Amino acid sequence: MSGLIIDRSVASDKLASVVIFASGRGSNLRVICESARLGKIPARIEAVVTNVPGSGANEVAREFDIPALEIDSKGKTRETHEAQVLAALGGLDCAKIDWLVLAGYMRLLSPSFIKHFWAESLAAARIVNIHPSLLPSFPGVEGYGQALSYGVKLTGATVHLVGYGLDDGPIIAQRSLEISGDETLEGLQSRGLELEHSLYTEALANLLKGHWQMSRGSRSEGRPRMVFRQENTGK
Repeated sequence: MSGLIIDRSVASDKLASVVIFASGRGSNLRVICESARLGKIPARIEAVVTNVPGSGANEVAREFDIPALEIDSKGKTRETHEAQVLAALGGLDCAKIDWLVLAGYMRLLSPSFIKHFWAESLAAARIVNIHPSLLPSFPGVEGYGQALSYGVKLTGATVHLVGYGLDDGPIIAQRSLEISGDETLEGLQSRGLELEHSLYTEALANLLKGHWQMSRGSRSEGRPRMVFRQENTGK
C-alpha cells in the first residue's frame, strides 16, 4: 500500500526562487531561462553558478540578464570549492532559495553541501537534476554510452531530486527514447539532449506549480516518487 509523505496539491501563485548550476555550453540552461521568461516555468532565477570560467553557461546568464557567479573549481578540493559556492550564495540566503537546479553541472555535490538544502518532508534535497538514463538503470557518468554498451532497446532521461547517494533521489519525471540498430553515440546523445530540453522544462513547470504529492510503493526500501495531479480549475 502506498504511503503519502507530503501533499502539495494546493499550489502557490508566487514565483519560486531558483538558482541554476551549470558547467558546459548551457543548452539546458538556455531552455529553462527562456521558459521562465515566457512564464512557462513559474520561477525567478536569482543566479547562475558555474565552475568553468568562460563557459557557454556564463554567456547564457548574461544574455538573460541573470547574475553569473563564476567560481572556478580547477585545482581545488571539493570542500574548498563548495565553501566558496556557499559563501557566494550567502548573499541570497540559502534558506530562502526554493530550489537549486542542476543543468549540466559536472561536479558531484558532497553530503555536507546537500545538507544545506535537505528537506525531511521530501526525503531529499531541494535540488533538481536531470540524468541521461531511465533510472535506476545506468546511474553515474555516460548514461547514453552505458545504454549502448549494454545493448538495451530503450533509454531516456530522468528528472529527479538529489539524495545523498548516486542518482538515488525521488523521481519527478521520465521519458523514453528508442535506440535504433545502427545507433551511434553521437546520434543518441543529440536525440537525448533534445528530449532532455522538453522533459526538464515540463518537469520543472509541474514541480514549481505545486500540484504534486510524494508517495512510496509497497517496498519500504524503495525510493519515493513524485506524483502530479491535474490542476483544479474550478471555482
